[in-house]
Amino acid sequence: MNHSIRLLRTAITLTALAAAPLNLASQQRLAQRRFQPEDLFRVRRVGTIAWSPDGLYAAIELTRPDHTLGGEISNEIALLNVKSRALHVLSSNATT
Repeated sequence: MNHSIRLLRTAITLTALAAAPLNLASQQRLAQRRFQPEDLFRVRRVGTIAWSPDGLYAAIELTRPDHTLGGEISNEIALLNVKSRALHVLSSNATT
């Protein structure tokens, strides 16, 4: 039971992490203005989550829509260290 609650809390944290900007400067700049339609393309959606057997890591599928209709959807696989709450992107099909 206690393990299930911890996993649920971690899943909620993952959702918040995926939607949050990655650096503090972006957070401060975005906090000073209203949400714009362009911001919809910055939001990442959490897909499948696979937990390590010891519960210390989670592999997370993140997606972000393209700016055009019919465009390619950006997919990433990230690894979350639950203890340090560090999120590291392992692979991505996004173009730079």
